[in-house]
Amino acid sequence: MEIIKQLFEEHGSELTQKLEATGFSTEQAGKFLPQAASSFAESAQSADLGAVISSLSAGTGEHFNIEVIAQKLGMNSDMISAGISAIAPVFLPHLMHKNAGVAGTIAGLASNGSLFNAAKKLFS
Repeated sequence: MEIIKQLFEEHGSELTQKLEATGFSTEQAGKFLPQAASSFAESAQSADLGAVISSLSAGTGEHFNIEVIAQKLGMNSDMISAGISAIAPVFLPHLMHKNAGVAGTIAGLASNGSLFNAAKKLFS
C-alpha cells in the first residue's frame, strides 16, 4: 500500500524518536521501521483495514507478524510489540484521515454509478 509507505517516510524521524524513547537504538529503529511498514502493508492487504486499525488502536498488533519480524531483526518479540505500540499513535491518525478521504471518494463514486469502473482502475 502506497499510503503506508508514504506515512512511514513522512513521519520517519518522529517514529524513530518514539522507538528510541521505548529503548530502541537508532540502528534498531532504522531496521525496525521498514519491517513494520512492510508487515503493516501486508496485513492491510490480507485483512480488513478497519480490523488492522482497530487492533493497533487497542495496542494488540495482532495483525502484525511479530515473531517473524523479531526473527528477521534478531530482537525479542516483546521489543517488537513495544515498538509497534510506540509508533501506532503517530501514524494511526494520519492513516485514518487518509483512509477517510478514500472512503469519501468511494462513496461519491458509488452514488453516481461509477464505482465499478473506479475499482477496476484502482485494483488492476
